Amino acid sequence: MNVEFESFEEAMEVLKTTVNKFDGGKSLNLEDLIQNYEKGMLAYSYCINKLEETQKKIEIIDNGVKE
Repeated sequence: MNVEFESFEEAMEVLKTTVNKFDGGKSLNLEDLIQNYEKGMLAYSYCINKLEETQKKIEIIDNGVKE
């Protein structure tokens, strides 16, 4: 599955939607479960990477201000 996200917010929305599908109590077949899980993990990974990038940028800015 090749999923591209244009923004952190878009990936978060996909992640929320995916979690709601699992929490909704609605029965999904095995193939749907796997596809939703994969899409959710891709969104999760994208969000984690963006947060790590943002944290690094903030550290660089903070170090520049302290100097």
